[in-house]
Amino acid sequence: MGETTSEEKNRLIVEAATKRFAYYGFTKVTMDEIAADVGMGKASLYYYFATKEKLFQAVIESEREEFVTKIEALINKNSSSAQKLKEYVKLRLESFRDLVNIGSITLKQSSEANAIFRTLLKSFMEREKKLLETILNEGKRNNEFSISTITATAELFLHILQGMRLRTINEAPHRIEEEQFQSLQKEMELFVSIFIKGIQK
Repeated sequence: MGETTSEEKNRLIVEAATKRFAYYGFTKVTMDEIAADVGMGKASLYYYFATKEKLFQAVIESEREEFVTKIEALINKNSSSAQKLKEYVKLRLESFRDLVNIGSITLKQSSEANAIFRTLLKSFMEREKKLLETILNEGKRNNEFSISTITATAELFLHILQGMRLRTINEAPHRIEEEQFQSLQKEMELFVSIFIKGIQK
């Protein structure tokens, strides 16, 4: 068996950190624990990630990239644009849930973790908007949607979803329970159904 490459080691570290953050939260996890999980010394771990904050950032970015990959696959599916919007909302909720589980979204999170998340959120929202614009443009080209301004419509769609998520966070400052996720899912499904009816020809 060959030696573990630097890229593979990086992936193993991020995976181990994701599990730790999900179970214990950012503040309680130590670099020693993560190093032990992947069978390496702390000094070696710092070679890959200079600080716990850098590692936490890598975890968030990994989750985001996984979401983007899923949406890109969705865009390439042979289905209607309306169906893609519905699946988009489902995948977006799953991504939100994953981020909650690893402790990146909580009012009780450390200021360091919250600062990292806020910084990454802005750049990610631009990417997310472009993905959504692709779906809306496809629907317009296929004569499925009647949309005057794609960018403004995509922004409105994302802002409403974001508002729903923020309300759920604000109503559960300590922990988001399963029934709250289910309630959010039903609300999002209702929203996307109404939204689609509003733009369909």
